[in-house]
Amino acid sequence: MCALNRLVNGKTNNFYEKVFEIYKEGGWPCGWKGTYPKGEFIVFVHLTAMNKKKINIIAFKS
Repeated sequence: MCALNRLVNGKTNNFYEKVFEIYKEGGWPCGWKGTYPKGEFIVFVHLTAMNKKKINIIAFKS
């Protein structure tokens, strides 16, 4: 979906780019808190992935 989004819209800071960024950081987007677009992603991150990459993902705000 991200590739199609980039083909149509270019590389912009939109919903699909944010989802792609979450995946690249080892997260799994599993929900949304709040009203779109002012809410934030709910992201599952396995602790071993966080320890290996030294990352701290709590939420990606829109």
